[in-house]
Amino acid sequence: MIRLIFRGLKRKLNNFFLSPSVQAVKALPNSGEVCLLDIGAAGEVEPRWKPFVQSLNYVGVEPDERSRSTLLNNENEFRSYQILPYALAAKNQMLNFNLCRKPQVSSLYEPETKFLSRFPDAERFDIVEKISTDCVSLDSVDVPDVDFLKIDIQGAEYDVIEGASSCMSSALGLELEVEFVKLYKDQPLFGDVCKTLSEQDFEFIDFVNLCRWERNAHSGYGQCVFGDALFLRSPESMILRSFDAKKWSAYFTILVIYRRFDLIEIALEQLPDGLRSEFESFDLIFYKAKFRDTKVRKIHTTFSRLLSLLGATYRTHLIY
Repeated sequence: MIRLIFRGLKRKLNNFFLSPSVQAVKALPNSGEVCLLDIGAAGEVEPRWKPFVQSLNYVGVEPDERSRSTLLNNENEFRSYQILPYALAAKNQMLNFNLCRKPQVSSLYEPETKFLSRFPDAERFDIVEKISTDCVSLDSVDVPDVDFLKIDIQGAEYDVIEGASSCMSSALGLELEVEFVKLYKDQPLFGDVCKTLSEQDFEFIDFVNLCRWERNAHSGYGQCVFGDALFLRSPESMILRSFDAKKWSAYFTILVIYRRFDLIEIALEQLPDGLRSEFESFDLIFYKAKFRDTKVRKIHTTFSRLLSLLGATYRTHLIY
């Protein structure tokens, strides 16, 4: 009973907090339409995107038939929705796809069992079957004009980027899983990904999630093993590209979803003169969303100061 009450309260607070952001996106040209390419869609769309599904053209990519069949049967309210069966790599080639006991950790890379065995539930990485898979590069696949990529394919994120130069040229940002230690043999790590994306004019913004493992529990504490990193084109670089109102609208939607209100203000200043009138309504509304976000930050700051009373090393970090 208490759990149901808590869930109901959480839902109401979320709706109250996010409603100005949803309204701001609706005030954008084309209602803030965004094409989201979700590579490794087994976990379904990220929670932060769910309140904005009516503005999203969702394209999921999932090679594991076990997960793909579930996704195809899901009800949804997206603007458009499709699931593609490809296994993506740096180039078109045949590779072994390692089906693990837990489908969500299956990968083109073999698990690094020596490291994983230090932590609980390592058997979820056990390979139950190897299948020869016809992999393709993203540039060889017919996909729509992509605005944002979410990539979570267990160590092969770098490979997808390597084979996606055409798609990446029109993208505005990415969220991708990055590892700080090798969970899979020979996989590239965060530094490799960051360097490559920087060369393509994407700036590292923040970690929107960090996962830490203790030797005896997955408790959220311990060694920082992997996380989800956000990369975006900067407002300053946007002005150098000949983007139309639709593309700028998608950019603002992404910034609202990731609560990057400082970048929104700069981006509004960077808008070409011929487009400014189309964003006047959004300019008036988004400050309500920023105001509520500021309230949350103040609560966080107060809580962090109270926590520091327990010791200098106790503090919180706001993931947003």
